[in-house]
Amino acid sequence: MRTKLKTVSTTGRPKLKWHHFFIAAITAYLMILIANGLSGVILHILLEEPYGFCWPFELEDFLFLCIPAAINYLILRPFLRSPIEFRTAAIMMLIGWIILIIILSNFRAATR
Repeated sequence: MRTKLKTVSTTGRPKLKWHHFFIAAITAYLMILIANGLSGVILHILLEEPYGFCWPFELEDFLFLCIPAAINYLILRPFLRSPIEFRTAAIMMLIGWIILIIILSNFRAATR
C-alpha cells in the first residue's frame, strides 16, 4: 500500500501558500499601529506628558503607514517558512519601531 507524501519544495521545506503571504502583510501593517500606540503609552508613563501618542484617524494617515508596512513585509518575507523565526523577527522589528518612534517624538518635542 502506497502512502501519500506531503508536497514539499526541492529544498525539503514546505511550500508557501497564499495565506502565509496574507498573514505576513496583515502582521506588517498592524505592527506599525501597535508600535505607535505602545510608544505613546511608554512616553506617557516616562514623561507624564502625551508627546508621542499619535493615533491615525484619517484616511491619508492610514495610507501613509503603507510605506513602513511595506518595509516590514519585505523584511518578514524570508522568515515565512519558519513560524519561530517569523515571530522572533516580528517582535524584534516591533521593538525597533517603538524605539524609533520614541526617538523621533523626543526629537520633535525638543525642537518645539
